[in-house]
Amino acid sequence: MAKEEDLNSKIIGILLRLKEEWYDREFSKEELLDDEKRPGYLIITKFNHQKKSHTKNLVGGTKHPLVGSIIKDDLPHLLRDTLLYTDGAIVIGKDKVLHRIGARILNNVHPSTIAKRLQKEEEEDESRMLGFAQEVNTRHVNAIYASWIMKGTTVFTMSAKTGEIRMYKKGKIRYSTIPEEIQEREKPKKKIILVSEIKDRRRKKNPIPFPL
Repeated sequence: MAKEEDLNSKIIGILLRLKEEWYDREFSKEELLDDEKRPGYLIITKFNHQKKSHTKNLVGGTKHPLVGSIIKDDLPHLLRDTLLYTDGAIVIGKDKVLHRIGARILNNVHPSTIAKRLQKEEEEDESRMLGFAQEVNTRHVNAIYASWIMKGTTVFTMSAKTGEIRMYKKGKIRYSTIPEEIQEREKPKKKIILVSEIKDRRRKKNPIPFPL
């Protein structure tokens, strides 16, 4: 669990730095960038190639030399430079193997189906129905769908239009740079304290005098 949280924090941290670099500062007229040149991401982690619910909902991907390699400390470089303008999903396995680059999510479920699962009322605006505070494109709709249908995965997006960053689990927005979108905060796991640890703490607080 700690490793998973570390990876989630690392990805969000990298995307936040990119957001600051590409969206949160003012550009001069000479360096003004259009939407097509700004980065947008869809990242799936904890992918399991042995699970049918994972593999049947993903198609395609580019033949990239990095596919099959293990991601170690080079994730910032990969997202910042190598995979900056990837069209499609970047898929990372539970073992941190880069499984696919540029994969497409097969979304055959209407947003209202997911909304019912999330116990949300149907609305005309599909984006709001799924919990988004603003209208979003298919990248974000597919991401929330993927996190719901591909059990056990965590999905991240960064909008190429606004730079907003989101993390999804089980069809819910668990992190967002728009705080009101967060549908359910994860509760920290309770640490199990062993009896031996309690005794050690007591000894440190009330040390036993050295015998004379």
